[in-house]
Amino acid sequence: MKNIVTVNRFQAGSVAVHGVHQLAVLLADAEDAGQDVNLTTTGDLTSVPARVSRQAFRIVQESLT
Repeated sequence: MKNIVTVNRFQAGSVAVHGVHQLAVLLADAEDAGQDVNLTTTGDLTSVPARVSRQAFRIVQESLT
């Protein structure tokens, strides 16, 4: 489980912010842990509002655990 769940970390006084731009990394970690995963996206992920992006990341993260 530790390999699958990404934890916010404090580095040099800043907080790592997760979002849809990091889904490929999250799913690669899940695959490395032995899960069979597939990612399909539509549209420009950079246009997703930050709040929605963070929530989407958390939903996917929770679905992998």
